[in-house]
Amino acid sequence: MRSFVRNEKTGEESTELAIYCYNKKFGAFSAKGDSGALIVDGLGRMVGLLTGGTSKPLTETLDVSYVTPLWWLLPRNKAKYPHADLIRKTF
Repeated sequence: MRSFVRNEKTGEESTELAIYCYNKKFGAFSAKGDSGALIVDGLGRMVGLLTGGTSKPLTETLDVSYVTPLWWLLPRNKAKYPHADLIRKTF
């Protein structure tokens, strides 16, 4: 699930992917301190960077975590750091 965020003061836009836990039995997708973690899909492909979660106890509600997708981050990173190589293969 994708959501868009706009800063009304600066006009900057961002997009996030919402990741909901499957059910209370499996627990939250992320925890405190996980921000910035690389998220990969079931095939090991990079999806994005974890930016946060709702931090609600699972007894109250199902948790949601937010991920900034790499397709949104990479062009902005490359514009600011043109020589950065974030997708280098090490094998």
